Amino acid sequence: MKIGLTRRSVVRASAILVVGALAACGSMPPPSSAPSSAPDRSADPSPGRLDVLVLLGTPGHMRLAWLTDNAEVRIRLPDDDGRWVSGNPSRGLVMTVGPAGRIFVCGPFSAGHDPAWREIPVARDARQWLGQPLADAVVDPAGAMIAMVAADAAAGSSDGHLVILDPSGGPSRALVLKDRWDGRAPAWLGSGRVAISTRDRSDATALTIVDPRTGLTQRWGTAVAAFAVSGGAQTIAWQDGNDRRVLVGPLQPTLTDAPPDVVPPDPAAQLAAQLLLDATGRLLAVAWLDDAGDTRAYAIYERGASGWALLRGGRLPGGVSRAVLVSLGP
Repeated sequence: MKIGLTRRSVVRASAILVVGALAACGSMPPPSSAPSSAPDRSADPSPGRLDVLVLLGTPGHMRLAWLTDNAEVRIRLPDDDGRWVSGNPSRGLVMTVGPAGRIFVCGPFSAGHDPAWREIPVARDARQWLGQPLADAVVDPAGAMIAMVAADAAAGSSDGHLVILDPSGGPSRALVLKDRWDGRAPAWLGSGRVAISTRDRSDATALTIVDPRTGLTQRWGTAVAAFAVSGGAQTIAWQDGNDRRVLVGPLQPTLTDAPPDVVPPDPAAQLAAQLLLDATGRLLAVAWLDDAGDTRAYAIYERGASGWALLRGGRLPGGVSRAVLVSLGP
């Protein structure tokens, strides 16, 4: 399928640009059922143990793997130059590959099976119209829509777009970002809304909350650094960019200024590269940056009756300078 985008097909409505309908040529791929033949699988995730699905490695040489207690269980990728992966094995993944942002999706898969990846082609004229590479694709909890960014954070430009892609062939949308993208993946909120981290003209970071159907936006927070929303869109977590506390709270009350909970600080780590909540909002994973700006350590917290507590943490496997936390679960 391709994004059928030309200048004639663009209709301006407030802040929203409605992009022409996709050619309907398929939907999300079916679940994979073929046994894996990958030579580097040494174990399967245990259903009674908490494992982390993570994309890790160095640029151009990434691998997708479960991190178990004593092993790294690799999963086949469509390309070694993976830049971002999101989703959940129980409902499928979406992956951004390479400098231009090729988009791959897969259906649900389980331990002992590799995902069946399928590329969603994006028409050349659509990419030229957007003008910047696609990055950080994120599938919504229902698996029906994909949010991604067309922008180059390294360029420092503010003319990026939030792109909402319908992989089943329905209409897609590209919304102009009024503020500069902060380089972090967007997150799906309830009611089809999307949150994206942006910087205003004073270089202050906050979340821009967008309703793709109307183009209406709301700016929330002050000095919001890494952030995450649970798969059920019930919990939000973020790191305060000023004092570096990690804060967690129920989504809607927190967005209306209810006080959040504070996660116990980790004395060995300061700046979070990424936060990840599980579907229930009871588990939180943090990928930590080191002094060189590499992502080499992680920690997992659990919310109990007495608050948040550290479950486990440690170094990521050797040879890692970049990591993307994908999924938490048994």
